[in-house]
Amino acid sequence: RRDLRWSAGKLLPIVIEEKGYTTVGRALRSIDRALYGVLAGRPEAASFDRLPAIERAIDTALTSARAVVVVIPVPLNDPQRAAHGRILASALAHASSEPRLGVVDLAAQPRLSAPELRLDGVSYGAGGNSLVAQEVGPVIVELFSRQKTS
Repeated sequence: RRDLRWSAGKLLPIVIEEKGYTTVGRALRSIDRALYGVLAGRPEAASFDRLPAIERAIDTALTSARAVVVVIPVPLNDPQRAAHGRILASALAHASSEPRLGVVDLAAQPRLSAPELRLDGVSYGAGGNSLVAQEVGPVIVELFSRQKTS
């Protein structure tokens, strides 16, 4: 059961760093760490403001990437719900002035809140990951199509 908690998303920063994109890999790892504390519902995560770390990670990723997509997870508890609004507002404000930045708010899709999509109460299984990909894919296509026209 424990092995099911790992997903490609946890390996992505490592793979990217191995391919030589160290800055992007580190930025993704920072975003993952920042959001994990909120997702896990740890008490220290609720009292620690992760927004500055997330904003720094986005800025870092934008220094070396042609496009960046910020995926904001579905909040699973009260501390996450409180942080969700601030994180979303910040990411959207940043995206309004940065055409290389896309934002996907998974909470905007009610179907992604279904508990049966999660393997361990936090991580999505194959069905959940497929639904997430349906939300993220169009944003990636849009970001790259903007670059072709500019």
